[in-house]
Amino acid sequence: MDALSNLLRIVRLDGAFFYTVEGADPWSVQALPARELSPRIMPHTEHLISYHILTEGRCFGGPIGEEQVELEAGDVIVFPHGDAHIMSSSRGLRVGVDLHSIAPPPHPSTVSLGKGPRTTHFVCGFLGCDLRPFNPLLAELMFIEVVRRYLEAMAPGQTGWLAGLRDDMVGRVLGLIHRDPGHPWTLEELAHEVASSRSNVAKRFAELVGQPPMQYLAQWRMQVASSRLTRSGAKVAAVGAEVGYDSEAAFNRAFKKATGMAPGAWREARRTGQA
Repeated sequence: MDALSNLLRIVRLDGAFFYTVEGADPWSVQALPARELSPRIMPHTEHLISYHILTEGRCFGGPIGEEQVELEAGDVIVFPHGDAHIMSSSRGLRVGVDLHSIAPPPHPSTVSLGKGPRTTHFVCGFLGCDLRPFNPLLAELMFIEVVRRYLEAMAPGQTGWLAGLRDDMVGRVLGLIHRDPGHPWTLEELAHEVASSRSNVAKRFAELVGQPPMQYLAQWRMQVASSRLTRSGAKVAAVGAEVGYDSEAAFNRAFKKATGMAPGAWREARRTGQA
């Protein structure tokens, strides 16, 4: 299993909330930050990703305070951090209401904007996902196919987890870590496996991924552990051993440092919807 597939399997998606929108020129709609809507839309999710899929017509969209991009039928615009944003029939237009502040009911509900013939149609929605303890794709996650196409079309010089995945050396390091997070990896062993020097691996990994490989390994182990705690009945000590900890006490300390909660408390909170 490649690193991307592995990550998308471990990082839980909580569900989706969406509705359709029809617009008659001129129209615009301003969306509140998703974190302000989470209690009403998905009260038990940790993080909301806002997105719009344009199915007919054309429009403009972008974060508030930044230049809007033009969208045509078939385009998808994603706000991975749930930023406040605006969608409109023409660039810079401000009319209408704060649609997301009134939290329309989910599909098959349809919201109508403006008066006259409806020339623009799009799906407006939210995707819930894990935030803690570690989600390296939080700034880039949408759907698997979108991510893979983005990876294929990525321009040279970009940084981030996906850029690291595409890099020959860093991608192989990520693959090793994701394939066996419980292995007692050292920087020296990782460098040996990818036929490079420790300094080169450390430098290139940090440049692209944004943190040293051993720090990434530690955080990824916590994400794998949190998934196992939530989705299985394995004992805490067994989960800790699976991600590379020789003792339950050491695992407890590391997990609490990463999440603020002991593994057992985390499991119970996730099962009761309190985390």
